[in-house]
Amino acid sequence: MKKLLLLAIAVMGSWASNAQVFIGTVADTTNEPMLMASVAFLNPSDSTVASFVITDNDGKFRSGRLSDGNYIFQVSFLGYETYSTTVTVGENGTPPDLGVIKIRPALNTLSEVVINGQRIPVLINKDTVEYNASSFRVQADDNVEDLLKRLPGIEVERDGSITAQGQEVQQVLVDGKEFFGGDPTVATRNIPADAVERVQVYDRQTDDAMFTGVDDGERSKTINLELKEDRRNGYFGYAEGGAGYAEDRYPFMGKAGVHSFTNTTRVSVLTNVNNINDYGFSFGDFRDMSGGGGGMGRGGYMITVDGSESIPLNYSGPNDGLYFSGATGVNLNWDPNRNHRFNASYFYTHLDNFTTTTENSREFVGNTEIVGRRESEENSISNNHSFSINHRSDLDTMNRIEFKANGSYQAGFSNSTVFEQRDIEGQGTLQQSNRSTNSENNNTGANFNLNYIHKFNNAGRLLTIRSGLNLTDRESQGEWQNNNAFPLDNDVDSLFQSRQDLTFNRVYSASAAYSEPIARKHLLEFTASLSSNSENLRRNTSDVYSGGFLEEFSPNFSMTESTRGLALAYKYTGEKHNLDVSVRGNMYTQGAVESRLESTITPRNYTYLLPNINYNYNMSSFSRLSVNYSTNVQLPELTQLLTLRDITNPLITYVGNANLEPQYTNSLWAHFGSWNSFAGYGWWGFINASRTDNVISTSQTIDDQYVRTFTPENFDNPSYSVRGNVSYNRSFNSIGLRSRAGLNSSWSRSPNRINGALNEQSNTAAGGSLGLSNLNQDIIEVSVGGEWNMNWSEFSLQEQLNQQYFSQSYYVNFDWTPFKGFGIESGVNMNNYSNASFAEDQFVPVWNANIRYNLSKTGTAQLELTVSDILNQNRGVSRFGNLNAIIERNTNSLGRYVMITFLYKFNSNMGGGAEEGRGHREEIRMVH
Repeated sequence: MKKLLLLAIAVMGSWASNAQVFIGTVADTTNEPMLMASVAFLNPSDSTVASFVITDNDGKFRSGRLSDGNYIFQVSFLGYETYSTTVTVGENGTPPDLGVIKIRPALNTLSEVVINGQRIPVLINKDTVEYNASSFRVQADDNVEDLLKRLPGIEVERDGSITAQGQEVQQVLVDGKEFFGGDPTVATRNIPADAVERVQVYDRQTDDAMFTGVDDGERSKTINLELKEDRRNGYFGYAEGGAGYAEDRYPFMGKAGVHSFTNTTRVSVLTNVNNINDYGFSFGDFRDMSGGGGGMGRGGYMITVDGSESIPLNYSGPNDGLYFSGATGVNLNWDPNRNHRFNASYFYTHLDNFTTTTENSREFVGNTEIVGRRESEENSISNNHSFSINHRSDLDTMNRIEFKANGSYQAGFSNSTVFEQRDIEGQGTLQQSNRSTNSENNNTGANFNLNYIHKFNNAGRLLTIRSGLNLTDRESQGEWQNNNAFPLDNDVDSLFQSRQDLTFNRVYSASAAYSEPIARKHLLEFTASLSSNSENLRRNTSDVYSGGFLEEFSPNFSMTESTRGLALAYKYTGEKHNLDVSVRGNMYTQGAVESRLESTITPRNYTYLLPNINYNYNMSSFSRLSVNYSTNVQLPELTQLLTLRDITNPLITYVGNANLEPQYTNSLWAHFGSWNSFAGYGWWGFINASRTDNVISTSQTIDDQYVRTFTPENFDNPSYSVRGNVSYNRSFNSIGLRSRAGLNSSWSRSPNRINGALNEQSNTAAGGSLGLSNLNQDIIEVSVGGEWNMNWSEFSLQEQLNQQYFSQSYYVNFDWTPFKGFGIESGVNMNNYSNASFAEDQFVPVWNANIRYNLSKTGTAQLELTVSDILNQNRGVSRFGNLNAIIERNTNSLGRYVMITFLYKFNSNMGGGAEEGRGHREEIRMVH
């Protein structure tokens, strides 16, 4: 491992030793230093960027390291004429000190500068940064995500999340419009890089603020992709397919995207099918395919059908299981004129997963230690249809109406088998269990919102009315067969139960807000709100052996909730400071009836005052402080209140608690950032702390046969959570390296109960990361780094459960493009998991490599050979602790395979083609 890291650093160092750095100062004609002037060194063959920086407060700049050759030296600033000359690196070349470069005001100062025959790579206008996409080299198969990685000041993480000028990008627009609902990764991973003319990064106001002219202080970091002219009126797209070989199967993949745009209409179609664990277009799609991430109740209690309780302190290895997936999406934008905008999208997603799992555990009941082993197989299939519609109409300059709707239909099937055994050392086997489950589910949901805004003649005086309706219907049915033996007691029991659940949920909401300006930049807002929620659960349970109906396990349970609220807010919006202080008074009503067994929960009323403070301080274009204090109330859910026993797994029983009350949370969040990504440095950090009173947590009872019963209850002991992170980036132009370092820590404490005794679990984590990469990546790109995390878990009741976890991961990525149209890429990820509670550490190295070759000079066709997991070591690993156990889990994962893929890109102007050059890849994409 150390040899690999040292070799990668040596490669970067040897490259840096054969390069030159230029320095200088930019001033205007009065010798006044120019802050934030753009300084670029361009390759003369295609005007792509070799190095880019901006000037500091004194107008000074220092370039990145440049290898031997000629470069176009360019200085630009909004409203000034662009300065351009040629510099040479090498023997008898241009001296490294370029002195003072004076730029003159443009004769006709406009909001935008256009220089014929010259390409300005980056233009900065106040809080907007605009990149000329053609100034940054991309490969034939590169998408927008690859392009963004080339742009100074923008960073793309492995999961596709984007940070620009120190802030997370929340939405990506295409020509100013949403693309498939605004999910950033759908746009960045499915639009070709060569279709983009310009990339604009800015802080976007809310739609309401832009319409009303009243700045509400809310901002979202936004990227707008401005397409090339020939792509705005015509069609473009790509098709990619591949097949390969693995020891136990034949991997394949196919995906395509077609985009057809006119001045008023844009239609996009995307499709993807594969068996290499590429889930689709974004994490959100995978979440929808796999069931929406449900299970976590509002009170923070989660339990699955086999009773696995989830407690924080869990870090996992690669994604688990083998997946066959397919997805298709259609997006339509129609803007007949400036006052009307219509957007609609539809997704169909299919997911077929097969997972095998082995678990080893050490569990404790008092001073008794129990050793467990669990083996399981599960196959699940789901099909999901989802849609969204958004229509906005400006009736005139004073009135706007907007309608939004989204919905989904999901049908799924799963079956699983589980063998589980628990032994008491020196005594023998306590439990043996064989279980099988078959289940089907159909879920339908829809959400409708209608909003109206009216502006009065007095600027800042507004009336906003919002209404919403949410409908959810769920139907599930299944069979659970359990055969359990207790050898120490010579006892055997079995259960073969079928169950059908029908759940209906209806939520209505409405609010009206009136804003009144009391002075310039000062505003008062009054809000009244109302919501009503009705939920019904009908369960029919039968004994498959006898065919009899089990009435005691078949409730017909209805719950009603309502919330009525009044709020008063004071808002101040200045150039640098923004303050929002509000107080809400909410009255909650909750009641329930069990009609089949005639039991009720008498309606109960709760009243809370909920203060909120939000403050933003924009110290400069590159420094910002944000602080937020908020309060929140969470009511118990229907399944937490349900008092009837759930015994689908007789070894683990869940019993609701009709006496649960709401929990109340105070949260404080602060973020500070100071950055100048163009000059090569920046740091930012955040801290988030919360306290929850009357917290809903778990009470667990364990009998002599290790049969467990879970019940939620309110605890007098509050729960706490604190989390913080600090990151620092720095580019060292003198040696041609970019560095990124980070520190993170967290602490939490929550109460629970085991056999009536109070147990407080505390989790502490601390870690750091470090990454290095070379700056000039035209021919060779090398990146190395690592991440280290330490976790401590302490239990007040059972100290033998106290644990320490240590995980470390390293990566080395190498990309070499010896000539245009040909490249070699390789990367290794190494993960190591250790825990003093287990005998051996877990080491998982994953090594991938590929070779790519352009079949056409225009880059429209490319062939690629990929070898994934060369060492065949990929596997899912996790070690974690829960209420009274230490568990190690291993799952099957995608292993070694070889694949050849072919990519073809097309557009209505096929004479254009893709710009050739080496592609930028922050790291090799690891497929698990």
